[in-house]
Amino acid sequence: MSLEALLVTDLVKYFDSQNYKSFKGIKAPTEYTNKKAFGLMDKEDPFIVEEANGSVTYKNDLQKNICITNYEEFINSLPKSLQIGKKRCDFLVYQDDNNSFFILNELSQSRNIDAKESDALYQLQNTLENLCSVDTIKSIINSCRQRLCVFSNKVKPVEAPLGMTAGFNMTYSTVMLDAITFEFDGINIHGFEYYRANCIDIGESIKLKNC
Repeated sequence: MSLEALLVTDLVKYFDSQNYKSFKGIKAPTEYTNKKAFGLMDKEDPFIVEEANGSVTYKNDLQKNICITNYEEFINSLPKSLQIGKKRCDFLVYQDDNNSFFILNELSQSRNIDAKESDALYQLQNTLENLCSVDTIKSIINSCRQRLCVFSNKVKPVEAPLGMTAGFNMTYSTVMLDAITFEFDGINIHGFEYYRANCIDIGESIKLKNC
């Protein structure tokens, strides 16, 4: 069974084992791509967007078949009573036909990155706790070689009249720095690494960068 289906069945059952069969309209919107480069944008339909338009950039030079599930919209489709107290990351990124990676991705375009990151950590942690509480989902996750929680914060370039900042923005946007992992017990305990990165390169192994 696909992850999309397991969210709608097994995870919803975990949330409310007494009433889950009576729930209507629950969905886990999932989109697919094998583009060499693409972006993700929350609160957009479709949420897979052109590389330059996303809050995060994915590089996929090997043109792998990538699945992206909108976890936030999944939680939002639950009955209101079940949404209470459930923090949620934006997207789950993975492959249905391969166990190479599983990514929880929280997006932002905030200029106050430290404050937003604090919220993002607990959104990622709570999402991970719920996913790992369901054996069928946990089995899929644990089979993946790389398991990552990623906070992506891509700030739009500063705009100014007469192109005064254009040179700075061009220089800034071409500088790519390797992302480093940060320790966070609530994430690490589940076998995941945490990164702050706005460019995710899906190659033979996942490489994360900031620009």
